[in-house]
Amino acid sequence: MIGTKRERIIVERRTPATDNYGDFMEETWATYTTVWAGVKEVRGKEFTSQDKTTSEVSHRFFIRYSDTAGGIQADDRIVYRSKNYNIVSIVDIAGRKREMEIAVKLRE
Repeated sequence: MIGTKRERIIVERRTPATDNYGDFMEETWATYTTVWAGVKEVRGKEFTSQDKTTSEVSHRFFIRYSDTAGGIQADDRIVYRSKNYNIVSIVDIAGRKREMEIAVKLRE
């Protein structure tokens, strides 16, 4: 998928918000990074093992590896075309630190 990254995606990270007294108010989302991505729409359910059913995957994003991209975590979220997506899995393709695949599902 290298060379077909034509879509911009935003990776957001949860940040705790506090009031003037240091009391926890609510969690907010802040931009962690913005990257170019190849996008593939996926249909159907995927399973990781016989005993566990994973969430349905709706899209796969393919991004170039970087130190920042390597820091993307499963509890971050992706914003693509004004819709929020939960990260299901993050894979360094072929373990070569060149390209990453991020499987997501639409956040409800």
